Amino acid sequence: MNGLSIKKQLVFAFAVLVAALVLVSVVALRNLASADARFRGFVRGIDERESMAVDVRIDANRRAIGVRDMVVVKEPADVESAKKMALDAHAAIGEHLKQLREAVAAAPDATPKERELLARIVEVEGKYGPVAANIVDLAASGKRDEAMASMTRDCRPLLAALLKASRDYMDYATKAGDDIAADATAEY
Repeated sequence: MNGLSIKKQLVFAFAVLVAALVLVSVVALRNLASADARFRGFVRGIDERESMAVDVRIDANRRAIGVRDMVVVKEPADVESAKKMALDAHAAIGEHLKQLREAVAAAPDATPKERELLARIVEVEGKYGPVAANIVDLAASGKRDEAMASMTRDCRPLLAALLKASRDYMDYATKAGDDIAADATAEY
């Protein structure tokens, strides 16, 4: 370097600095793209599926409240309002479960455990949905005592099982999301 003029030494030093800056920029962009992909995978992955499970649980509670109210209230307008709530929530559960099943089926990061937990929700809902619909029919036709008996005998245990199955799924999804966040932090 001693044989180079000051101008050439400055050009060479500047070129080295530019090359270093370009290298650092390329590495930073690659890492930023990787972090963005992990974040997008989390938001559109396990977090979105957990949100769908929450929707199923909320609608299961809404349906249960509607079914209960149909048996408890006496005014025809109140019975109709409760019936509408129960039927709307029943339809919403079906739609949310369909979306959740499709999301899990399409998810490359869905684990066998997640699929098993979803299958349990679907299984319990398959038993609980018809029982709740039958109670709605009984209560709507004025058979309150039969509806109350069915609610106590059949509906409550299945509702508890559905809420537990959805809670198990949500707990699993929360833990999986926490694991993704911990992996991202460790990689950072």
